[in-house]
Amino acid sequence: MEILGITINDYMNLKGIDGTRIIATKDIQRILQYNYDDIKQKVQLLYVGDVSDGVRRVILNIPSESCGTDMYYTTVLDIYTNGEKEVKGNMFIKFFSNSPNFMFTYAFVYNQHNLIVEDYKKYLNRKSLTDKPKIRNPKQLLGIEKSIAYSILYIREVLRYKISYNTGREPRVIPSSDMIVQRHAKLKKEGKCKTEGPKQFNF
Repeated sequence: MEILGITINDYMNLKGIDGTRIIATKDIQRILQYNYDDIKQKVQLLYVGDVSDGVRRVILNIPSESCGTDMYYTTVLDIYTNGEKEVKGNMFIKFFSNSPNFMFTYAFVYNQHNLIVEDYKKYLNRKSLTDKPKIRNPKQLLGIEKSIAYSILYIREVLRYKISYNTGREPRVIPSSDMIVQRHAKLKKEGKCKTEGPKQFNF
């Protein structure tokens, strides 16, 4: 089985990256929990199933903090369970999100660490995987991304780490990150997305 570079616990203990600003783990965890509590009732579970022997996939729709249910980000988590029925914090993961923050801040760094779900890379702008994020993450630091963190919190708090069952069907196609960026711009122009508040950072 492929060995990955980060576990669920290690990921949730990463710092946040907001341009040149680094946000301490304890501050991020507080902010993430605060924001997650506000959106968790709107999270949509799309799919739980096997990728291969010992690897389970969970796909969720996470509502945008700024645009609410007018826009969802699709996240994919591959969890290396080794056949165990319950998810544990020491299990390795790969992940994907079509959120703009994932693409602009972290895609390059995650790709360098082999952390992005391979068959979902096609939904990212190719340059985000090859061009360094000079503005959003100039030091190319491995940090925590909000939509992935919210997905892990949902698996932990709502699913109670139980993903041994199969549910739904894996989407045949999802919006690309470029499509999400275009939709966000349209909604913002229409006044449907609020201005970022003090609890919102680019991590």
